[in-house]
Amino acid sequence: MTQPPAHKRYRCRFCGVTLPAWLPVPQVPDGAMLLWHLGQRHPTELGPFLEQMHTMEDIAQVATQAFEVVEEYHPEDHQPEDDERRKT
Repeated sequence: MTQPPAHKRYRCRFCGVTLPAWLPVPQVPDGAMLLWHLGQRHPTELGPFLEQMHTMEDIAQVATQAFEVVEEYHPEDHQPEDDERRKT
């Protein structure tokens, strides 16, 4: 049996909550989602990130500094028939 696929997520460096943050374009972080989390949960830590936004065009680059990329495995995403298809 092969290992289930990994899903990349963003983990907040302040509280440890994990967000999918790949919406709506796969593999492109959603800066608005990340900034919303920071603004709602960590308003006192948001200041330095907002200051950087004046000099950067992409909010995702600024927001991702407060998060770390982690991989999560979801066994329910793995279908046993996938293994059978790979054998043939």
